Amino acid sequence: MQGRIETHQGFTLVELLIVVIILATLAAIVVPQFGSTTADATETAFQANRAALSRAIETYRQQHNGVYPGAAPALGGSCVNGNALGASSPNDGFKLQLENYTDVAGRVCSGYDPDFFRFGPYLRGGVPENPYGGSSDVTVLSDGELGLFPDESGGWMFDSITGELIGNG
Repeated sequence: MQGRIETHQGFTLVELLIVVIILATLAAIVVPQFGSTTADATETAFQANRAALSRAIETYRQQHNGVYPGAAPALGGSCVNGNALGASSPNDGFKLQLENYTDVAGRVCSGYDPDFFRFGPYLRGGVPENPYGGSSDVTVLSDGELGLFPDESGGWMFDSITGELIGNG
């Protein structure tokens, strides 16, 4: 009789360790790239939203004789094709003036009127979100100097004198 050589199927401990080391090395290379990709995407979204909001503000200013939204009171006018809308604060006025129809004086109406309320809306989907804070709130100041955000609430800060827009994030 001839002797049989038994062979075991499977991997040796050394082979398994080599595979684990290779996988760990690949993970160490790939995982940090996902983190920077997320940060890059957030920054890109922030820049795009800030640019969209800046364009809307600038278009409003050009059509309202150099006055920025939120600078003049957003009072409701007598609307033929909609509801007159008024704001109790510059923050609310800013949003109303960019999201609805306005006349030259900045009065706000929810409907289009070719004789009076023919400007806007400049932001059909509302004020874009600041992806760093996850908020679309706007704090309107009129002192000519934007400072730091008082908290980490997110959103935007706008100076209705200088037209400067910053995001909290």
